[in-house]
Amino acid sequence: MQTVIFSLIIGIFIFSGCGSDNTTPQISKTYYTTECSNFDINRTDLECGVLEVPNDYFNPTSTFTLPIVIKRAKKEAIKSPVIYEVGGPTEKGALISLSLIDWLSSNFSTFDDRDLIFYNRRGEQYSSSHLSCSSVDESEFKENLKELLGENNTISSINQEQFETSIKSSYTDALIGCKNFLQSKGLFKKDFTTRNSAHDIESLRKSLGYEKINLLGVSYGSRLSLEYLELYPENLESVVLDGVLPENSDFMQHSVTQYKEAIERFFKVCERDSKCNGAYPNLKDEFLFVMNHLHNKPFFYTFNGDKYNIDGRSLAVKVYENLYSRSNYSSIPYMIHRLYNEILYDNYTFLESLATTYTEEGDEDLIYNFIHYQDYPINLNTLLAKKDTLGEFTNSYSIYNIMTHKELYEVYGGGKFVQYPYKNNVPVLIITGTLDPVTPYFYAENIDARLQNSTNIVLKNYGHGNFTSNCGKLALERFWESKNEFTPPDCINDENPIDFFVAEE
Repeated sequence: MQTVIFSLIIGIFIFSGCGSDNTTPQISKTYYTTECSNFDINRTDLECGVLEVPNDYFNPTSTFTLPIVIKRAKKEAIKSPVIYEVGGPTEKGALISLSLIDWLSSNFSTFDDRDLIFYNRRGEQYSSSHLSCSSVDESEFKENLKELLGENNTISSINQEQFETSIKSSYTDALIGCKNFLQSKGLFKKDFTTRNSAHDIESLRKSLGYEKINLLGVSYGSRLSLEYLELYPENLESVVLDGVLPENSDFMQHSVTQYKEAIERFFKVCERDSKCNGAYPNLKDEFLFVMNHLHNKPFFYTFNGDKYNIDGRSLAVKVYENLYSRSNYSSIPYMIHRLYNEILYDNYTFLESLATTYTEEGDEDLIYNFIHYQDYPINLNTLLAKKDTLGEFTNSYSIYNIMTHKELYEVYGGGKFVQYPYKNNVPVLIITGTLDPVTPYFYAENIDARLQNSTNIVLKNYGHGNFTSNCGKLALERFWESKNEFTPPDCINDENPIDFFVAEE
């Protein structure tokens, strides 16, 4: 999943089409093989195909095609396949994960007699419904924003009044331009929902002739897997949810405070670790100092003719993003401490080296906005109230982001909070990390409490998406082979201490 940042301008406004009185989805059974080169894949060990699905399962007016990649079982496929559900949703989709296909098929003996299936969802690359508004003219909005920012300002310094009076109209024009462009291509908001994508999974199952399937859902992929679990439990052998996103979470509104919560959880780990606390006893205070300094006096840097900048929010965003993967954890305290010293002594060598990667960039994945603004309601007053609770972390989240949240949700028409009963006995394995910044451990506790046959594995000092970790791999392999008789491996009790980096004096 991704943070909603500056170029939410690329998010769009699309009419909702009329509904239908039909109550039974018109599941597709149309699949045909194709050359993998059509998806820029140069592999002879993979089977590639196209799944044709209706744009709307209850009132179809056209069809979309979805790209499918299958790693066939090494032997006879006598067991039900595993379908991988990627996070995001992202513009690139799952087909860029060829290395993950290889890793899964080579690390799990279960794929000796199981097919492994990857595919890109509606709206993603290589689908006929690929969402892109690159041809829409956004020059007026960009010019208005540039004028408002000036030479010494950044996004985090824009206030609500400035957004409303200076850039809202041009921002809205950009959204409407994108809406008109996509509508002319026959792409409507109503067609890009988690519910339709769940029906796509059922179309895939039926088209390929599988009696039952297994789902491996990571991040947003877990949200989609839960949707399928609610709709088609009888067709599931098992489900794995890694970094789980429940359907009833406060996901979009939670984004305002999750920076603070995630970073503070990490600081607590450092505080309890003798090595980290010994080297960085004032880590939180140093972080707040650096963030507030960069908020009040953003750092601008020019390298090879390109201009870069870091302000308080962009620093917080990048520290937050580094919390996704445990592999980054050891160096975060050192990075903060060094930035603190550079600002104190007015020597910005390290900050210059970070500037080219820490400058905020746009999120161009339209499908992310399509899905999440329909799945998760937001309210401006709630967002503003959440920002008021940030306290000393106030400069980690800008009013600009709150206002773009509001605009995008309003133009999409939004959804309502739902909570599914999950009245089935499908075996479900949940994997979460105590330091997951985007789908925190209490999301996993939420869904575990509501499922009938689930096991929640919590890995200490791990972040987001952990089935590839040593313990996650062991748990996953055991689960796929035993399911209803599954017992977690002993490694779930490991403390997994972080080996924090401390520079030699």
